[in-house]
Amino acid sequence: MDCVINVFKEKGYTSQDVVSICKGILKTKKIGHAGTLDPDATGVLLLGVGKGTKITEYLMEHGKTYIFEMCFGISTDTLDLSGNVTGFSEKTYDKEKLKKILDDLNGKTIEQVPPMYSAVKVNGKKLYEYARENKEIKRKSRKISIYKIEPLYILENSCIIKVRCSKGTYIRVLIEDIAKKLNKLAYMKSLIRVNSGGFDIKDSVKIDSLRKCNIEDVSYSVYESLTEMKSIELDESLYKKITNGVKINIVHDNIDNIKVICNDRFIGIGSIEDHILKMNKVFDICK
Repeated sequence: MDCVINVFKEKGYTSQDVVSICKGILKTKKIGHAGTLDPDATGVLLLGVGKGTKITEYLMEHGKTYIFEMCFGISTDTLDLSGNVTGFSEKTYDKEKLKKILDDLNGKTIEQVPPMYSAVKVNGKKLYEYARENKEIKRKSRKISIYKIEPLYILENSCIIKVRCSKGTYIRVLIEDIAKKLNKLAYMKSLIRVNSGGFDIKDSVKIDSLRKCNIEDVSYSVYESLTEMKSIELDESLYKKITNGVKINIVHDNIDNIKVICNDRFIGIGSIEDHILKMNKVFDICK
């Protein structure tokens, strides 16, 4: 089985929990996910199955959309509801200033420092493992992009916000940074991933449903899962060369990633530079 499944991750499960459970349901060891969700978060978790595991990195490149609630007046060590309280501030906040801060973030690339309670590894050890030992580790900042961010509901002591952002964005850190600009403390009360890699939450399937349904009815082919990627079709006479990794001369503009079709099969993902097509991932499976 080579496919992608849009799973709805429920609260209380780690992303790896979902992978492990689905390995049992689908009776295969080859499953991976396209982007971690915290245990308390819910929403879209894309699973690559079989050769679908080879495209998770491309699915993550398309960005993700979240809806989250930030609550003012308290800070925690984990930056969310699960942590220990570390500080207090007034719960009220300047609503107009918040709107301005969010508007200024639209379309921006910013620096983010991963939180201590995260799975980022430093010297072979996950940051949350250091945090549990009460050790603060120096972390390098990373560049992330905020494609679009907007308030959905502005409440008295909290705000519900929708954001479309690049991979690697920590919403908990985003909340902390927004609160700092308001001279307030805040934490993440809830987080829902509503879209990932072009897959929407309305089309996601719960784990219990996976146990009962026909997997073919809820899975997507590897080819159709890469909805945002352009494709090119080669003459069937090139089939043997392209499947054996031979570079092909081609009249085409330079492009980093492109789906390659030949002999009515999805050969894989290639790149074109100076009119030379080179395969980066070879699948050779049905479209």
